[in-house]
Amino acid sequence: MVKHTPGPWTTGKPRGSQTHGYEVSINAKHHSGLATVVWGMVDDSLDGLNSPQQEANARLIAAAPSLLEALKEARDLLWRARLYAGYADGPLSEPAAVHIEHMAGQIIEQAEGRGPQSQETPQ
Repeated sequence: MVKHTPGPWTTGKPRGSQTHGYEVSINAKHHSGLATVVWGMVDDSLDGLNSPQQEANARLIAAAPSLLEALKEARDLLWRARLYAGYADGPLSEPAAVHIEHMAGQIIEQAEGRGPQSQETPQ
């Protein structure tokens, strides 16, 4: 299994123009240009400002390695807490806790290329 470029990832400075739109690169410590994300499109606003939603998308992508690591730690902590508390009773045996643990595992597998890949469904 190939692993992703280690974090932290950051967003670079926006580049482009009001005429053609803006983009920003996602960079790592030893690797710039991991991805290019639309930062502001020409038609995002009438006053020429960048799109807050596109900026938020770029920041979310840049946070991906940290989010994945935090999710792994949360899943492992939940699993240990459920193990030590016992499955028979208590709040950690509730279906919601089991569902969260399962969901975290699926997301981690997808991010690591071991689970089903998300694909857009044709309309």
